[in-house]
This record gives sequence, C-alpha cells and structure tokens, in this order.
Amino acid sequence: MEKPGSGPDEKTIITSVTGQLASIHDYTAAISVDRGADETDRYHIFVRYPGEIRADVIASQHWHPGSILILSGSTLIESDPTVNTTTVLNTDPGGNLLTALDFPGLLKRILVNGTATFSGTVNTPGGPRYAVEFVPGDLRESFDLRYSDYRFDRAILYADTGTFAIKEIALYDSGGKNLLERVEYQDLSINPGIPDDTFRADLFLLGNVVTEQTHPPTVFDLDHPNGTSIVSHGNG
Repeated sequence: MEKPGSGPDEKTIITSVTGQLASIHDYTAAISVDRGADETDRYHIFVRYPGEIRADVIASQHWHPGSILILSGSTLIESDPTVNTTTVLNTDPGGNLLTALDFPGLLKRILVNGTATFSGTVNTPGGPRYAVEFVPGDLRESFDLRYSDYRFDRAILYADTGTFAIKEIALYDSGGKNLLERVEYQDLSINPGIPDDTFRADLFLLGNVVTEQTHPPTVFDLDHPNGTSIVSHGNG
C-alpha cells in the first residue's frame, strides 16, 4: 500500500467513507462475491433498511440463474424458475442468508461500536482505491455471520478516490489474516428510492410452493385479489 502524497487527509477519507455508509437508507448494485477456489457468485441486489433485501441470482454455487431471493422482515422466499418452485421459511431477520450478502449493512453495524481506520491507497486494475479497515468492538458478536461455517473479524472497504464510492469489500477470518471473501460492486446506486413491489414476495411465488418443515407453516391464499398473500400460523 502507498500512502497518498496529496489529496484529502486521513480524517477526511474516513469521515467521507463512514459518512456515506451511515447515509444509506437503500441501495442497488451488481455484486460479485469471490470466495476463492473458483467459487464466485454474482447477484443483482436490492436492499432497503430495515429488513428488506432482494437478490436476483446471475450465477451461483447454490441457486440456479434466474432465481429470486427475497427477505421481508422474518419471511424469506427462494423462488427458482428452473424447477418452478418457491421455498418459504421464517428466519431470523438479524442474521440469515440474505443479510449475509448485505456487506455495507455489516459495516454499518460495526460503526456503532467498532473502529474505522485508514490503511492507505491501493493500486488496482480499476484504478487507485482508498482502503479503510473496519474492526468490530465486540469480536464475539458483531461479525459472527450466521448461516455460514465461518466468522470474520476484520473488513477492508476499498473506495473510489474521487467519489469515495464503495468498489470492493474484503472480509478476513477471526485471526484477521486470511481472506475469506472479496466482494466487488458495479452500478452501485445509493438511496434511489426502491419501489415497494421490489420486495413483494407474493409477486414471485411459483406453482410449487414449499414451506420448510422446521419453520412455522405458511398458508397461501391463491384467491387473493392482488396475487398470493402470505399468512403465518402457529409454531408447526
């Protein structure tokens, strides 16, 4: 890494990067998640705080291309047109397979009690980037990523040197040394005002609807005037 010889000072860089994160109410982006070993997933993601996330699958090790994943509160659906099936489950709204794709959201959580420090300027194929390191205040909790087989305790955000826009986020293991994931952002749009219909699960239910047996059963009213409504009942 090279320290910048001119331009904004470290305090300005940190304030600009963290301020942009803190200002996010909703965002959309095309993301590429590289986990090494030739495992790269690509999504078009829509996030609106609090508690609404949608990921349209472009390429994935886990879902067919064209699948749509939607989180709204504690309801999560996986709609897969390849097999004409939608899986519906109740989940923990604070930690699940879609919040695990909201990397800016993870960094926003760190800002509450953690630290952000400037690490230098890095030259990348896409141009120079400011590197800002994020470390949670409580290593036992803040980066304990549920629905995953690892936890990460350090992240580095790489920002555009002109606009401070997020270009990449790299996640490191509990020792802080081994790279676990690197996420690249394209066409990032912050606070565009995402329409409500983007997160309407009833618009994406396919013919075969499956409710996970380990979660409370869900009843679907197929005669609902606006499509299919979701009503949860009991504890299964």
